Amino acid sequence: MISARIFLLISASLLSLSSVLSCKNEMALNEGTKCIDPCTMSQVSFTNDGQPVCLTIGDSNEVCPRESIAFDDEANPHCMVNRDNKPCKPSHIFYPEGGPECFPVGKPGCQSVAFSDGQPLCMECEESGVFFDDEGNPECLPLGDDGCKSISFFEGKPQCMGCEVEMVFYNTEMRPECLELGKPGCETISYFEGNPLCMDCKVENVYYGKDSKPVCLRVGGPGCLFVAYKEGEPECMPCEAEFVYYEKDATPVCLENCASVAYFEGNPMCMDCSVDRVKYDEMGMPFC
Repeated sequence: MISARIFLLISASLLSLSSVLSCKNEMALNEGTKCIDPCTMSQVSFTNDGQPVCLTIGDSNEVCPRESIAFDDEANPHCMVNRDNKPCKPSHIFYPEGGPECFPVGKPGCQSVAFSDGQPLCMECEESGVFFDDEGNPECLPLGDDGCKSISFFEGKPQCMGCEVEMVFYNTEMRPECLELGKPGCETISYFEGNPLCMDCKVENVYYGKDSKPVCLRVGGPGCLFVAYKEGEPECMPCEAEFVYYEKDATPVCLENCASVAYFEGNPMCMDCSVDRVKYDEMGMPFC
């Protein structure tokens, strides 16, 4: 019995000695030394209570790279690895409420990472396709597809538009719509009651009536050498501005090839003599 006890003591002593002799790197502590293999002094991390720890990749003896080490809310270090049990890239380490995580950025279902209420979320699209509503919630939109050439917002939410951004216009409700500016029938954009309208003429040929409704009058074309207004509405005149006169009810008329123009009862009359030869009878009727 005594021999057996002595044997166990000797075996335990040899095992302890073997452990000490097999340790290549030790760190001196107040309570003694601690083996930090396979780390070197520069690779050691420390727990929140100051204890040295050597972090390795998974169950291997490969030391965790410093850039792949993250700390939890209690200031304890963790070696972050990806799905393939490889060191996590620093740019892939995020900190949700549950502690640090290695996000599989670039893998299916996680092409990019966006934040909502301060929490990281995997997004199924590239960063360029992530848009946020007015509450800060991220959403993937297929920007660049035929039906999503630009992004506009309505009531605080992003939405795909089937046209380029320069062709997006907003109505009175601030609802975006696509108008094919530059295409036939839409040479310019005007507004009526706050809503955008395609106009089939250039902006210099757009005129507004008394109700502010825009109309196209192509000045310079046949029968439209000048635009005059009647009761607040624009209308084409077949003569130049210098030949436009107004009757007493403000109706514009063209008087051309006149030596002069005189008025009778508030209405213009074409005279075949110069103005210095115009006389008026007792009724006020002009004559030459």
